[in-house]
Amino acid sequence: MKRTIACAALAVALMAAGAYAANPKTPAKAAPPASPETVSISSMSVWYGPVTFSHAKHASLAGDCTSCHHQSDGEPVACSTCHQAQVDPGSPSAVTLKLAYHQRCVGCHKTAGSGPTGCNDCHTKNPNKGSSPTPTDKK
Repeated sequence: MKRTIACAALAVALMAAGAYAANPKTPAKAAPPASPETVSISSMSVWYGPVTFSHAKHASLAGDCTSCHHQSDGEPVACSTCHQAQVDPGSPSAVTLKLAYHQRCVGCHKTAGSGPTGCNDCHTKNPNKGSSPTPTDKK
């Protein structure tokens, strides 16, 4: 009797698993995209050395990719995908790449009360490049 009940329960479980796997309305959960251990941002290298940080540490603290990659639908994209280095004359109110970095990074560090917030905390001057950002870069 116990063996019959166990076999019946196993058969029901297998049928349920098969029905669940065959259901086209059940979306397969995509694996999270592979992310780098560290990230080095060098888009402002005309004036500064690259800013390098532990992506793994930030990802674990944020807990959600959209904390930093705020416009991502699915796989996170680089900030430079949407934000331009220079002010776009066709869209002068658009947030530049420099401002996007500073709003996200420094803003989060200030809110958390942890992490670098001063210019030289993240940046080193690039002695081989230009003098200073142009006024169009300050937005």
